[in-house]
Amino acid sequence: WNEVFIGEDHRTYNARGVLQDTQASYALPLMCGIYSSENEPFARKYLSEACKKTDYAMTTGFMGTAPLLPALSEGGDFETAYRMFEQTAYPSWLYPVINGATSIWERWNSYTIENGFSGQNKMNSFNHYSLGGVGTWMMEFQAGIHRDGTTGFKRFILQPAAGGHFTYLKSAYDSVYGTIRSSWTAEDGVLTSYETVVPANTSATLYLPVKDEKAVPMPEGASFEGFVTHNGQLCAKITLTSGSFRFVVE
Repeated sequence: WNEVFIGEDHRTYNARGVLQDTQASYALPLMCGIYSSENEPFARKYLSEACKKTDYAMTTGFMGTAPLLPALSEGGDFETAYRMFEQTAYPSWLYPVINGATSIWERWNSYTIENGFSGQNKMNSFNHYSLGGVGTWMMEFQAGIHRDGTTGFKRFILQPAAGGHFTYLKSAYDSVYGTIRSSWTAEDGVLTSYETVVPANTSATLYLPVKDEKAVPMPEGASFEGFVTHNGQLCAKITLTSGSFRFVVE
């Protein structure tokens, strides 16, 4: 795959050698894990560039939309991910919202101010999952609740990611072991507090995006394991037993 679709400049090309260099052409293979170790850093860099050069407007379709923000976030570019997520100009997730949408549309241009319904009402759903893949990013990266390879979230990962204009977030996921909760507050895109509930008979690894152990006093049941880079962010790695925890970032 790398030999066919990646050029000497590490950008994406089609099988005929025509430059692609689009958001989807980087995000989709990053999701599939098929970049070589040599090409992957370039793919993450060029993906960010592909988002910035459209002024953070979307250029993805069905296949490229869901992996876009996770691909940015796995590389540590949460700033670009939030810029894309909060975009209100066409095309974007919030463009339908500011035009009165109460459900997810099938197309970015299901309706536009300039062209109305574009004459495509015969195949134009206004209650469709296609662009709803962003919900996965909201749960796994914004809230930070992520599987850790065990059935039913017996063990799981927590890595909250503040950003954009968000000042707080509250989320919950009903696993078979009980409800996992993940909530945070932030100021100017920087985490100021974090709260979580780890259900009985489970454990979690928390990657808290802070740079100083002294900035986060450890509550009972939390064990500081050191500093690591996870999803491109320097984080305090903390093991949590079951229970309720609150961290205040000083």
